[in-house]
Amino acid sequence: MAAEQYSHVNGQALGPEESRRVIGLLRQQAQSMRVVDHATTERYLTTGIGLLRSIQTEADAALLTALETDLHSVLCDLGRHGEGDDLYGSLASRGLDPIELVDATCVQIASLHIRTRFTDAVTLGIDLLRKLGTELPEDFTASKAERLDAMSRWVAEVDRGVDSRPELSDPVLLAQAKLLDRLMPPAFYVDPPTHHGWLVLESQRIWAEHGPCASLIASAGPASAMLVGWAGHHNEISLAKSARFLHYINRHKLHSYEASAKYTSSRPSGVLELLGLARVLPAERSMGNDSGPRT
Repeated sequence: MAAEQYSHVNGQALGPEESRRVIGLLRQQAQSMRVVDHATTERYLTTGIGLLRSIQTEADAALLTALETDLHSVLCDLGRHGEGDDLYGSLASRGLDPIELVDATCVQIASLHIRTRFTDAVTLGIDLLRKLGTELPEDFTASKAERLDAMSRWVAEVDRGVDSRPELSDPVLLAQAKLLDRLMPPAFYVDPPTHHGWLVLESQRIWAEHGPCASLIASAGPASAMLVGWAGHHNEISLAKSARFLHYINRHKLHSYEASAKYTSSRPSGVLELLGLARVLPAERSMGNDSGPRT
């Protein structure tokens, strides 16, 4: 109720201290209403941004970026992609740390994908991945066989159960994982053997070298198909390794699904994510064993 009343108040009627309290209240309410009322969410965020701009100091830069990142996402959800493009352009032009731009970039990639601007989406994501320290090699086709061989050896050694290593916590690796996951759909329409293939192998590499990550489940999963399709490996061994990798990923997917259910209500996109996982996990749960396929 208070947020609704404050959303109609002229910022000049409030002092700086009260304005900051109101901004926090508006953002909190916007986050809680995001799932059910995008229009009201947009109004709260727009009001909060206006209030912040009226009292802004250098110390408020991070808060302004966070509010505008939230607003950019809501605008895209409302189908107002032109306004979203303008706001993303403003965010991208500020010289932000690449990690600060990841969430808005993931939303922008999805927005471009929806509008069938697949090449623009892939270019945007690949560029930010480069700034985060991982880059599509110019000679990826030449190195693909070597990377597939490395993945094959890793799958042969990996445990059949859930990866017992701690989840990724390094902010750069987490940012890379988010982008790799978001880039998968548009990359499929641009150049599957190169862009899509690199995203899959890079996801599997990060998982193998640094540990499991929920964001990598979808992007690393297709590696099993790559093992089967690998030239010269259409045999029982490659099929067994592919099945073993799928079982490994799905067991971790089930583990992540059950953990995520505990905090879904606090994440606007969590419900949709869990619904997506729920469609593919019942069969895995019903298997009721952790033995995995035998090689």
